[in-house]
Amino acid sequence: MKVSEITKEDIANYIRDIDLTDPTEDKFIAAIQEAAIAYINNRLNVTTEKLDQWPEMAIAVFALCADMYDNRSTTVESGTPNQTVETIINMHDYNFL
Repeated sequence: MKVSEITKEDIANYIRDIDLTDPTEDKFIAAIQEAAIAYINNRLNVTTEKLDQWPEMAIAVFALCADMYDNRSTTVESGTPNQTVETIINMHDYNFL
């Protein structure tokens, strides 16, 4: 699956059958999808089209979205990044600045 093919419905199903007919949930899922893709784009300094060349990036998007959905509070219990996401991103991270 390509990153550009991921839909809100895909993310909602992955996280846990979220009811997208609820406008609040629909907007939040759209926001975390956009944020997850933007995070990866900015981390790697690439476009979504480039991400589409790496199928494993779809897994990183799903994992980031699940993390963002589950960790909505303003306090953080664990400051460690998601290891699945970090491993996938680091496979393609050539930004050494």
